[in-house]
This record gives sequence, C-alpha cells and structure tokens, in this order.
Amino acid sequence: VTIKNNKTASIFFDCGVWSKFPWEQERLFVGGFESLEICNIYCMQEKTEYKEWIKAMKVFQTGLIKGQVSTEPVSVRDKELIDLLLDARNSCFTGKQTEHVAPVYVSDLFENMLKKTKKVQIDI
Repeated sequence: VTIKNNKTASIFFDCGVWSKFPWEQERLFVGGFESLEICNIYCMQEKTEYKEWIKAMKVFQTGLIKGQVSTEPVSVRDKELIDLLLDARNSCFTGKQTEHVAPVYVSDLFENMLKKTKKVQIDI
C-alpha cells in the first residue's frame, strides 16, 4: 500500500519487530490530523500494481459518493476504468457479460465501497 504524504502528522506503530515478515516494513496507523489517502496497492505475489484502478475508484468516490470536486483531473482512462467497474457490477443483475473486466481484487474493493455507501450526494 502506498499512502499519500500530505505533510501532516500521522501516528503509527512500527510492527516490523513483531512481524513474521519484517522486510515488509509494516506499520499500524493509529490516528492523525487527517485521514490517510491510499494512492496505490501492490500485490507482491502477482507482481501487480493497481494504481490506475485506485485512482479511478477515488475519482468515482469523490464525485459521485461524496459529491465533491476532485482535486485531481479526471482522465479518459479514469472514465474507461469506472465504466468497466460499473459494467462488471451491472452484469450481475442483467446477465450480460462484458468483454473487458476489472481484476477480481479491484472488483471486490469496488463492491465493498458500494456496500459501505449509505448515501450519495450529487451537486448539479
């Protein structure tokens, strides 16, 4: 996981001493002045980086769930990835299969984001 360094204090406990995998440099974040912003997730076993998927989901969450203006410009690629995520989710209800699909891990993250959403704010 890559976390955005926004130059504010984030308190963490270094878990490396207690970990079976100390080379992973594990940290347990306890709190801070601002929320943590995840910028990237790597799957070490599969050697896969999910940065562009994470960015697209953040754009979707910021604009359509929180009803805020994104601080990052929305790219054509963000739109394509959001469309793929929505198509994959909608195919569960329509039975229509999509040609290109998001990785299973990303689809699970997106589904979890949607399930945890209690309200949607859209400012027109």
